[in-house]
Amino acid sequence: MKNKYLISYKEDHIEATSDGPKTLECIIHLWSKIIDACKECTCFNILNISNSLSPITVTEAINHLKSFEHLQITNDYRVVWVELNPACCESNLLIESLLLTEGMNVRAFMDIDDARRWLFFGRSI
Repeated sequence: MKNKYLISYKEDHIEATSDGPKTLECIIHLWSKIIDACKECTCFNILNISNSLSPITVTEAINHLKSFEHLQITNDYRVVWVELNPACCESNLLIESLLLTEGMNVRAFMDIDDARRWLFFGRSI
């Protein structure tokens, strides 16, 4: 199955939805498109909603951090992930932890409403 995604500007944030396998190559491609949209719209709030087929590996999670550095995603961006597949949430929490240690403005959630609250109001859930 091929990874499908949609990226759109929603007035106060960039919303990206993706469905399918999450190889590192797919992740880098998706995030480069998200960052292009951020720069085009001058918007640095990102809501990323994923429905992954399977968890990414620990190595891919670590490489996620490197891909953020490569794409020059800094703490100027406010990023929230929602993983709809409960079996894949643990890898998002690992990515969140790695990025938080680098001072990034990120959070991972399983619920879209909780994610939106954090993104727009800065509340910890």
